[in-house]
Amino acid sequence: MRKMRPLLRTLLRNPSFSLTTVLIIAVGLGSTAAVFSVVDRLLFRSLPYPQSDQIVSLGITIPWVEGEMLFSNDYFHLRDHQKGVFSALTSWTGIADCDLSELNPQRLSCAQVASNFLPALGITPLLGRNFTPDEDRMDAPQVALVSYGLWMSRFGGNPGIIGDTVRINGLPTRMIGVLPPSFELPNLARADFVIPQGLAFGHYQPNQQGDGRAVRVFARLEPGVSAARALAVSSQYMFDPHMKAPGLHAVVRSLRDYQAGDVKLAAWLLFGATLAILLIVGANVTNLLLARAVARQRELAVRIALGAARNHILRQNFTESLFLTFIGALLGIGFAFALLQIFKSVAPAAIPRIQQAALDGRVLLLLVVSTPILAAAFALLITGSPITGNSTTRFRRLLTTAQIAISLVLLSISGLLIKSLSNLQSVAPGISAEGVTTAEIAVGPPRYPNAVSRQQFFETLSARLRNLPGVNAVALSDTAPPIGFVHTRPARTLHVAGRPVTGPMPPGIVAWRAVSPDYFKALSIPILEGRGFSLQDRIGQDNPVIINQSWARQLFGKQDPVGQTIALMDHTLLTVVGVAADVKNNGLAQPSDPEYYTIRKPVTDPDEGVGVRLASRAVHWYDGEAFVIVRSSARPAAIAAAICKTTAAIDPTVPVAIASMQERLATLSERPRFTTLLLSFFALVGVALAAAGLYGLISFIVIQRTREIGIRMAVGATPLQVGTLMLKHTLYWSLSGVLIGSIMTAIIVRWLRSLVFEVPVENPMLFGLAGSLMIAVAIAATLIPSLRAVKIDPIAALRQN
Repeated sequence: MRKMRPLLRTLLRNPSFSLTTVLIIAVGLGSTAAVFSVVDRLLFRSLPYPQSDQIVSLGITIPWVEGEMLFSNDYFHLRDHQKGVFSALTSWTGIADCDLSELNPQRLSCAQVASNFLPALGITPLLGRNFTPDEDRMDAPQVALVSYGLWMSRFGGNPGIIGDTVRINGLPTRMIGVLPPSFELPNLARADFVIPQGLAFGHYQPNQQGDGRAVRVFARLEPGVSAARALAVSSQYMFDPHMKAPGLHAVVRSLRDYQAGDVKLAAWLLFGATLAILLIVGANVTNLLLARAVARQRELAVRIALGAARNHILRQNFTESLFLTFIGALLGIGFAFALLQIFKSVAPAAIPRIQQAALDGRVLLLLVVSTPILAAAFALLITGSPITGNSTTRFRRLLTTAQIAISLVLLSISGLLIKSLSNLQSVAPGISAEGVTTAEIAVGPPRYPNAVSRQQFFETLSARLRNLPGVNAVALSDTAPPIGFVHTRPARTLHVAGRPVTGPMPPGIVAWRAVSPDYFKALSIPILEGRGFSLQDRIGQDNPVIINQSWARQLFGKQDPVGQTIALMDHTLLTVVGVAADVKNNGLAQPSDPEYYTIRKPVTDPDEGVGVRLASRAVHWYDGEAFVIVRSSARPAAIAAAICKTTAAIDPTVPVAIASMQERLATLSERPRFTTLLLSFFALVGVALAAAGLYGLISFIVIQRTREIGIRMAVGATPLQVGTLMLKHTLYWSLSGVLIGSIMTAIIVRWLRSLVFEVPVENPMLFGLAGSLMIAVAIAATLIPSLRAVKIDPIAALRQN
């Protein structure tokens, strides 16, 4: 402690310098650590699979669907022709809500996977065994693997549960294994149970669609096979030529790229922004240390004259730099922790792995390693450079110019994203969200064992909700816009009845929803032609549909669609009774895709229902799931409580997931909003640090040229002329930084086209505004040192040695 006293005295002699240096280091290292902890999980950290770099996702990009997928028949075709390219090929059908129907019912999530899913990813159950192909059949007794989290929370970590039977959605299910704690699905979704998908013995049938299901396909590459070669070889089997269309293409990409999705470019942008902040911090601290060295010039000269060795001065500089950097790093850890919590609290759930981000040993190691490196660099720089003369002045000016240039890049890109976000939020979604509340509800066995009982529940609920005060409309839909699952059909399976089917089949897909008559009223979706659904449509023998404007234009051109008939591949006929306005169901930045609506009809046969028709698997109770959409003039909180209370009055065991339509719409822009928020934060930090750098530079010049300024004023220079002299320095290096920054921005923004919406990345007006702001900040930052210069006493200045 005694050896630290001289160091503390030296630093406390100029507390403003010490505090400023520590705070700048804390902001730089803290920001870097916080963002690195986020992007590290996404870009750099190993995935929890053996040889994860060999795992790829493959399929066809389909609008309305996140990721790539294939229809089951195409999957069978690819599976039969994949030898020599993939060492393993597997699939999963997705994840859905399911109910554990025990003494204590619980809403859970169930994932359906192929029997070779876990082995293909290199995963071994913690307890028990994996599925067998015989268990991966539609008519096989159901088995399941339980997640580690559910095993611990529900079953107390009891290894004796292997072989026990539970009821999932009313079906007896034998638990055959426990998944490891590190298990995660390729799309990072949570699954409490993993069950077979029932496609083990499916086979390719030309011109057929298998059982019609869409599957997500993953594979492990053979050694030496690249993703490009895998795409070239396999696309001929997984891509039907009739499906080709803009936006539809075969894709093979690494599992990391699949998980990152469209967030990857934004993650690299944020990572680059943190490195830019770190560079600005380094330049600022160097400027501060150089200014301090000038202030201590006489002290150091005396010490050298008294015999102080150069290595002793180096050691002292290193100790001081290390101490300041260490204190800054400690504060930076606290700042990083607070910043990370803010990131996680405002980050949308769609940002991959954001909730896993933490200041773990990997991030702390970054701080521990960077601290002495920065200290050593600062000490060597100060000790190895002359503290007077033009070389030091030029070096400091170059540092300041670099800060301005980097800050301008951050500011310009932030401006682009802000403008893009503004454009995105101004897009009309096609529905009116004000006063609309949605409730996602699912019922199933054993309390609702058939389609009739499930339908009766929703009919009773709808009738009671309509009688609530302030309710204007109540509608039911199997899916709800603007996000989430939606039914789709290949466009080639539909055609206009009576029109000869010649030439290539229509490309792409068509989305569809089953809705009640008040659906369009509840969401304020205009009916442009024809009419909406009526109660009579529910009991009639026809199949009335309402198509959206995009599909009407695609199918019928300028002809009147109302009264026309659309035929499905199974010869079902759909009669068009109306044309609805487009709804932005696949993102605000994307054009509206074809969509049609069918009417929810009463079910009279207990064995009838969408879920039963599709499959007997437990997670396919689609007719037991519905979105209740309520338009009301009541307060959102009041109507949400009323929906929950009304549901509980019918059945208190049914869970209800409430969300306002405004919340659902907000998810369409949450990713760009989060990226814009973070980059804007770094831009503001960069501008503030650049201003501090300019302040330090002008202060340094004032100190260095005090005698010269005194002489100028002694021979008649006015304060205005002295202030103008300081301003010339500011403008010279600021304009240089703006010019360099503009060139850097013009180069960088070329890679950012996919991140902006209806904003030209070559935007002279926006960049000019950013440059003007930087110059204004630079001038403001030099006011205090310039005022100090004009107040210099000529006599006192001339007395300086």
